[in-house]
Amino acid sequence: MLGFADSDTLVWQRRSYASGRATSELLLWNVLENRLERSHAFVSPWSEVCLGSVGESPVVVASSGSGVLEVWDLPEGRKRGTIQLPATGLWTNRLCVEGSTLAFCLNRANAGAPAPTLELWDLQTLQQVSSFPVEDYCYSLAISRDGRWLAAHSRPWITIWDVLAASQP
Repeated sequence: MLGFADSDTLVWQRRSYASGRATSELLLWNVLENRLERSHAFVSPWSEVCLGSVGESPVVVASSGSGVLEVWDLPEGRKRGTIQLPATGLWTNRLCVEGSTLAFCLNRANAGAPAPTLELWDLQTLQQVSSFPVEDYCYSLAISRDGRWLAAHSRPWITIWDVLAASQP
């Protein structure tokens, strides 16, 4: 993960592997002063991490690997809350944030699991906004800057939804 928390602070996830142990931390780098501002070790080395915002406050969303997405305020590193995922043979991937909207895909963990879906959540309230069915594994997601469009790349196509109308154009 690499992104700007604000106009002068770069955030990235650094993973390290030493002595058979994996570690991970988020580093906040002040670009103007060319120095490390902070680091946070609250992220699992296996987490998918995404940077977003709630109002003017930057947040990080990280998958914990245990059926929970954790939302953290930056730069303080204070846990804002969690999003509990269904425990029905689904696993999450492809986190995407635009503004305070989080999108992620719930993919099948096995053949008997429910069909995959795309979930949209509000990071301010930590509530689900909507859900869209997908037919296959999701490789990547994108939300338009105005929050109107959601695009998902599944093989071999890209599907686009009008989030405001809750339909495909």
